[in-house]
Amino acid sequence: MNQDLRLLYRIELVEISQHLTGKQFIRLLKFCKDYIPESDSSGFSIPDEIFGCLEEKGVISYEKVSFLTKFANAIGRRDLGAKLTRFEITRELMIYALNRQGLEATMISSTTSLGHHLAKMMDVVQDGVDAPIQGLFRFLFMPGRNVSDVLDVIIGEVLPGSDTSKSWNNLALRFVTAAEIVWLVIRENQEKENGIKNALQVAKKLASHLWSKMDKFEIWTAEYHMLPSFDSLWEKFCSFVMERHHGYFRASVPEPVPDFPWQLMLGLIEKLKNTFFTEK
Repeated sequence: MNQDLRLLYRIELVEISQHLTGKQFIRLLKFCKDYIPESDSSGFSIPDEIFGCLEEKGVISYEKVSFLTKFANAIGRRDLGAKLTRFEITRELMIYALNRQGLEATMISSTTSLGHHLAKMMDVVQDGVDAPIQGLFRFLFMPGRNVSDVLDVIIGEVLPGSDTSKSWNNLALRFVTAAEIVWLVIRENQEKENGIKNALQVAKKLASHLWSKMDKFEIWTAEYHMLPSFDSLWEKFCSFVMERHHGYFRASVPEPVPDFPWQLMLGLIEKLKNTFFTEK
């Protein structure tokens, strides 16, 4: 997976480089002054050279792009910041799915390994039961059904009438449901040569859909007297999930598992909501 994510990350950097104006390139140089002295950057003529230098110094990588997201925010390029955030969401969906598959993707990402935390939380509510997925996969991925529509159908069942844009809890449940879908794709295609690549494409589509929901987020907190910018919103969401995970100390109690896979998935999301994402 790491190779596929690195390639996707590289594509994002190339596109960002192509979309920066000359003035924004100069601002990028100034933004990096704490890491790249002027004596080193005086010969730079394209953003790719700056990105390469930042990578050598460990400032950016496919595991951490928050520095570039902050730069995009600082110059008012919300489009580039959103592109980077969608990449991070894609990465965390894949981390979750691989951990659920037992492959332990343990990279330390710039978003505190959100996918790893959510996978561990799902393990708590699933109680180690290995659920059958064949019927569920075929039910969810009927011909002509868009993967984003699949996500909306499940959320509609678990959170009927809810507004994801007004609750951290509901947003987290939407995210983990998307990650479960990516995991189902990996499990269904685990014997196929391009199984991980197929899952990554699904993760990219779901990341765009999730970002469209996050972009409309309307929650106010004591820390903000205005709507958070997209980078702080994403980071705050990741911190929220991590705090919910670390704050859980009760032992789980196994429950009977429904026979029908569709009800099983809904039941797991419902248990996750009651265990981690319900205000006490």
